[in-house]
Amino acid sequence: MIQLVYRLRGMDALRARFRNMADPGNKRRALLAISFFLEEQTLRRFETETDPWGRPWRPLAPATLARRRHGGSRILQDTGRLKGSWRRGVTGDAAFLRAGVYYAAFHQYGTRTRSGREHVPPRKMLPEKPWPEVYLRGIRAIVRRHYGVHRAG
Repeated sequence: MIQLVYRLRGMDALRARFRNMADPGNKRRALLAISFFLEEQTLRRFETETDPWGRPWRPLAPATLARRRHGGSRILQDTGRLKGSWRRGVTGDAAFLRAGVYYAAFHQYGTRTRSGREHVPPRKMLPEKPWPEVYLRGIRAIVRRHYGVHRAG
């Protein structure tokens, strides 16, 4: 299983400066908004067939296209199972988004044969550090909206 976690750090120090941060419901609402944002960005990967940095996914191989169950040429979307498996949530100081199918990691990181030849090319659906600016801007906007602060991290 792969998952993406965004943790709000330094909450205790910030709570002392901003009264509305003391409200656990506000923190949960902010984290829930972040989890929705992460899901929206991930689903956008399937629509644009690009990684989180905007680079196109590698096209499907002719052999892959020939064995498609439902036809079509949309990358990672033959049955729709992977795209529909994403689940978001909140736990503690973290918003998360995780794939509900085991093979998501094979597509995220790619696979190789025993001889080292690439078998499945990586097609990033989730960002890795450093996070793309579009993610950071979106999360900062959510934090500002919920807490009135200018920095998330």
